[in-house]
Amino acid sequence: EVFVYGYDATVVVENERSRRYKNLQTLLNTSPNTDPNCPSTRRWHDDNEAMLYIYTSGTTGYPKAAKISHNRYIRAGALLPSLARLKSGRDVLYAPLPLYHSNAGMIAVGACIIAGVPLVIRNKFSVTNFASDIARFRCTVFIYIGDLARYIVNSNRLEDQNVCQTLRVAIGNGMRPDVWSVFQSRYNIDRVIEFYSSTEGMTMFNTCGIVGAIGFIPPLLRGVSPASLVKVNEVGEVERDPATGMAIVSKVGEPGQMLAKISERKRFDGYTDKAATQKKILHDVLAKGDRWFATGDLIRESETERGVYFWVDRLGDTFRWKGENVSTTEVEHILITASDDIIDVAVYGVEIPNQSDGKAGMGYITLCCKHKNFDLVAFYENISTQLQTYAVPLFLRVATEAETDDHKSSESSSLEENNAMTSTFKKKKAMFRKDGFDPKKISMQGGEEGLYFFDKGKRKYVDLTDAIY
Repeated sequence: EVFVYGYDATVVVENERSRRYKNLQTLLNTSPNTDPNCPSTRRWHDDNEAMLYIYTSGTTGYPKAAKISHNRYIRAGALLPSLARLKSGRDVLYAPLPLYHSNAGMIAVGACIIAGVPLVIRNKFSVTNFASDIARFRCTVFIYIGDLARYIVNSNRLEDQNVCQTLRVAIGNGMRPDVWSVFQSRYNIDRVIEFYSSTEGMTMFNTCGIVGAIGFIPPLLRGVSPASLVKVNEVGEVERDPATGMAIVSKVGEPGQMLAKISERKRFDGYTDKAATQKKILHDVLAKGDRWFATGDLIRESETERGVYFWVDRLGDTFRWKGENVSTTEVEHILITASDDIIDVAVYGVEIPNQSDGKAGMGYITLCCKHKNFDLVAFYENISTQLQTYAVPLFLRVATEAETDDHKSSESSSLEENNAMTSTFKKKKAMFRKDGFDPKKISMQGGEEGLYFFDKGKRKYVDLTDAIY
C-alpha cells in the first residue's frame, strides 16, 4: 500500500483509482489521539545512539554497515532546507533513489520532515518518466547521485524541456562537469548544488556555483575547518615529515587525501565492525594526540579559486604504471567523450603476472551499439591525443547496453542484473579487477563482450584471444 500525505493527497488518491493508494491525512484524522502505552519504545534516546545503519556502496571493496546516530541524521536533514531555501506549500522534492542511500533516506527524507515539504519517490529511477514525474507532481528540487543527470541528458528527449518547467534546484553528488551546464540549461534550473560526502564521513557543499567543484571552504575559516588534505605515497599511505612525524599537508593544486578531524562535536561513529572502524582512524596527524577520519578520497584545492575543491580520484582506484600515477577519473573523462557510441566507462588497474611495472590500465566500456561495430581505430586516435602514453588503457572490455523500457539511455539495467553495478549506479571495480583480462573468466560472465589489448607494434587495439593471452 502507498500512503499519500499533503495538500494534494486527495487529488492523487482519486486520480490513481487504486486500492493501493490511501489518504494518510484521512486515516490520521480517524485514528486515536492518545499516546500508545509503549514506554519502552517512546523513551528519550541519546543523540549519539544509533538511529539506523546504512551500508556503504562497496565500490572498491565489501560494503560496511555505517552507524547513523540521531544527531547525524537530524543534521543531514537540516542541510537541504537551508541550502535550497525550502518552503512548505511551495516546494516538492523528487528523489528517485533507493531510500537506503544517504541522499534519499537521510538528506531527502530528513528535509521532508524538518521543512514540512512533500517528497516524491519511485521504486526505480526512470529516464523516460523523469520529466513527466516532475511536471505531474510539480517538483521543484531534484536530489541526484552519480550519473543520473548524464543518463537524462544522453536520452536526447528534447521535448522534456517543454514539460519540465518547475525545477529550481538540483542537489547531490557525482555530476560530471561535461554534463553540468547542459543539464542545468536544458531544464532551466536556477542552482546546481554539488556536494562532497560519504555515508560515514564529513560533508562540504559547492555553494559558489563553480561547475565541477565539489565543495567550498572559505579561506578565512580554514583554521576552524574540520577538513584537511594530506599527501599520500604511491601505495596510499599518508606521508609524514621525518623530523616531526606529522603528516605533510598538500599544497594548493596538489592532490591529497581528504581527512576529517574527530572531536566531541565532530564524531566518527564508524561501523558495526570495530576493526574496520579503527582502520579508518589516523592518529597524530597534525598534532600529538589528534584523531582523523581517513576518507580514502583524493581531492585538490583550486589554484585560481581559493577554498574551492575538486574531485581527483578514489584512493584505491589510482594505480601506478611504469613509474607514473594514473588517475582513473581523468582517464574516464577522456574515454567517455571519445565517441558518441559510448554510454559509460569504468577505468581500473589490473596486475600482469611476472612483470614489475605496476598495474596496467583497463577500461570497461558500455556501448549503445554492438561492440563489433565500434570503431576502435578512431577511438584510439581520439584518446591518444589527450592522454599521456602511460595513461592509455592497455586493455579494453567492451559491452553492449541492454535495451529496456526505462533505461534506454543508460547501462544500469544490464549491469545491475549481473551485479556489476550497485543500486546507486556505481560500478564495482573490485569485481572487474578480479576478472582481470582473462578471456575465460570474462566469457564465464555471460553476455556478448569484446576483449581487446593495445598492440604497440600495430598501434591499435586488437582482439585478445586465448592464444594471445
